[in-house]
Amino acid sequence: MKLKLYPYQAEFKRDPSPLKVLRWPRKAGMRKITTQIPAKQALALAEILESVGLDRRMFGSVGHVEQRLRAMSKKSLGLVHAGFIRHKHGRFLKEFFSDVPFGHVADYEKCVKKASVEQLARLIKACGFLLQQKAYLFWAQSCGRIIRQKA
Repeated sequence: MKLKLYPYQAEFKRDPSPLKVLRWPRKAGMRKITTQIPAKQALALAEILESVGLDRRMFGSVGHVEQRLRAMSKKSLGLVHAGFIRHKHGRFLKEFFSDVPFGHVADYEKCVKKASVEQLARLIKACGFLLQQKAYLFWAQSCGRIIRQKA
């Protein structure tokens, strides 16, 4: 079944930009201040995870990732462990050391080596969050006026 798109839908579909959804807030009067690109560690780790058969779009689903990790061979699981050891990020440290603000880098390697499938799935979810490109928007003009009171 082929649907006929409206002109604005066709234009939206042709736009290759990952931030194409920003057109609607701009029309509403918002202005893009800055964008945050994904972390380098997360990008490198995503390549490793995709090479062992995980889908980048499903990193946010802990249940799906757990199921895929349980079905993996020991060799593939070892590559996942090695990838997390090689590409450290502060957010990954927080998965093991939630009581410490920045975690213990020295103990991180030991924790990743003996991490369970559930812990690896949570780490992969954190990696998926780090892969998101974030845009920060503010209103171009303020909506209300500041009323000064007489003293």
